[in-house]
Amino acid sequence: MTLNFFCGMDDVIGTEPGVWLAVTSVSFDISVLEIFWTLARGFEVIIQGETDRSSLSGAPTVEVSDTPMDFGLFYFSSSQGDARPGETYKLLIEGAKYADQNGFQSVWTPERHFHEFGGIF
Repeated sequence: MTLNFFCGMDDVIGTEPGVWLAVTSVSFDISVLEIFWTLARGFEVIIQGETDRSSLSGAPTVEVSDTPMDFGLFYFSSSQGDARPGETYKLLIEGAKYADQNGFQSVWTPERHFHEFGGIF
């Protein structure tokens, strides 16, 4: 994927070094590609701060809540693996017990839609 991204950027923008304003939020995974491509091509990279981004876009100020965050468990799995007979659900059961004891709000398991993903659930 990275090679395709780099080749696409080279074709559209070129490889002549210049100055690049990195506008993708650093919280988004694609920002890494944006920064790597520019540095690999010798660009000077200017990273726009997150507070600058909201003021330029006219986005309203985000208020922070005093309400504590809820936590939950999310299982992402398939039925393939090395589980010993009789222990297939051990992790799920122990995780649910832990969640109950520690005030977690949810336990999510994948659905099975006629294929291996989510098979044990």
